[in-house]
Amino acid sequence: MQQKWHALVSELIRLGSLRPDLDQIALISAEIERSSALFWAARIRTQAAEVDHDPVVPSDWREAMEWRCAAALLDSIDVHHQLRNLFEERRAHTSSLARTYQELVAEKCWLNVFNNSPDSVQQDLKRYLNAMQSMGTGLGLRAMRYRRDAQEAMTRAYRAVPCWVLPQWRVSETIPSEVGLFDLVIIDEASQSDNRP
Repeated sequence: MQQKWHALVSELIRLGSLRPDLDQIALISAEIERSSALFWAARIRTQAAEVDHDPVVPSDWREAMEWRCAAALLDSIDVHHQLRNLFEERRAHTSSLARTYQELVAEKCWLNVFNNSPDSVQQDLKRYLNAMQSMGTGLGLRAMRYRRDAQEAMTRAYRAVPCWVLPQWRVSETIPSEVGLFDLVIIDEASQSDNRP
């Protein structure tokens, strides 16, 4: 029991001699914690240093901390991500504006044709429009009937329309197949046309 008592007293004296060092660690870790490095301060308090190496407080700690602060500052003022988002938003708005402009031009053309046509042609154009809207994708049960109604209406009204802009697959559904019907045919992006027989 006497040996155990002496061992405990010796350990108490050793720990007492470490008190200035522990106070220094507490003081420094508190300063580091006040500098917003909470995790680093916690590691300094809890992880022991090795004899020849301190993984928590290396010799170049000041340089590493300054580098990290500079990197954090640069990240906070970096606007590349915001600029990229703005460019994407601008491109989307430009595409939307171009689509809207195309739709506006098409609608104005149809309105002009409609207003400058006689009543019989206006009625046929209305029938054509109603049939095309009813046909939708052209895959429904009544699609053949609506397609036939659209062709019949267009057979009577196509001469009132000075210019047609259609996808290639819809030409045969819309325009009557007569020789010499048009003065000029323009195929946009002909290289992408389906050339299968």
